[in-house]
Amino acid sequence: MNDLAPEVLKDLAGLLPTYQGATRYRDDPGIYLSDWEGLCESQAVLAYARLEDLPPGRWRDGLKALDELQHALVRWATGWNLNHPRVLDWALQHLDMWARMPEHTGKPIPLYWGPVVVVPPTPRFTTPEFALPIHGGEKTGDWRTVEARLREAVEAWLGEYRALWHAWALPNQELQKHARWWVLRVVKGLSYTTIADQGEEPLTDDAVRKAVERLSRELSK
Repeated sequence: MNDLAPEVLKDLAGLLPTYQGATRYRDDPGIYLSDWEGLCESQAVLAYARLEDLPPGRWRDGLKALDELQHALVRWATGWNLNHPRVLDWALQHLDMWARMPEHTGKPIPLYWGPVVVVPPTPRFTTPEFALPIHGGEKTGDWRTVEARLREAVEAWLGEYRALWHAWALPNQELQKHARWWVLRVVKGLSYTTIADQGEEPLTDDAVRKAVERLSRELSK
């Protein structure tokens, strides 16, 4: 994101004072700022009365700070076509880290989430049964038979692996490239033709459009 649209992080950094204003009430009952869902729940629980009807005091000030932060984040996300709970979680985590490390304000911070997609399990290799030609054993065999059985088992296992690759991994190997196209289109607002013309390989605007639309459907789930 930062190499394609650094202005998104710069704009988010402008919300740091609003975030810091809300953190003054972090230890108050019902206040939760660790993720977007928690922020929304905190505000919903506290806001059983209209803000303007509450008496002056810390509780009213805390509710106002939460309200300002929530609306500021929604405006930021909506302005960049990024209004999604996962993005808002990402934004809150960046604000939290920037508040702790001001020298990194406006810079991307590695955040370790679970995988976007679920990786299927690797096919299990099953060693075939055979008799080893060991002198003195109760069963006898020969090494050529052992080798043939092992080769057969390995080839079967590789066949399962190749089938898995073609069914799952191959369609997803260009995900990072498609994600860049998505940022250029959705966040930056570039046309499909412009994105295709900027590609390092021959592309059609229809190919870019299909990839962006497919990723948008996946991200909306």
